[in-house]
Amino acid sequence: ISTSRCCADESLFGSVGGIVRALADRHDCGPALAWCAEYRPRLKRLKSKLEFKLRVQEFLELVRAQRRLEAVKYARAHLAQWAPLYLPELQRAFATLVFSRNTKCKPYADLFNESAWKQLAALFMQDMYRMHNL
Repeated sequence: ISTSRCCADESLFGSVGGIVRALADRHDCGPALAWCAEYRPRLKRLKSKLEFKLRVQEFLELVRAQRRLEAVKYARAHLAQWAPLYLPELQRAFATLVFSRNTKCKPYADLFNESAWKQLAALFMQDMYRMHNL
């Protein structure tokens, strides 16, 4: 293995680890969204839902924090573009605006489940592997 290949692999997997930790441990979509922006054309070819799922999670976190007006503004800015592809999922997410984060109503309570962060980290890894043919 060449030195340049080894360094490229180390750089790739070093940043991947940081993104996974940001999602799973710190509940931070920022690094993953930056990665999505960098690789948007390739992710689009793969028909990845990662950026959409990250944006929905950020919306849900605003709702969880009871920052509903900010959530609506966020949805207009970052989620409206996804409506043609994922309208049912968006409608379900938007319905959380009328529920508390402690709701027992099953379809909406699931959206506030902490396991969503681990699922996002797994989806990120899956798309990263697919993108790099690993």
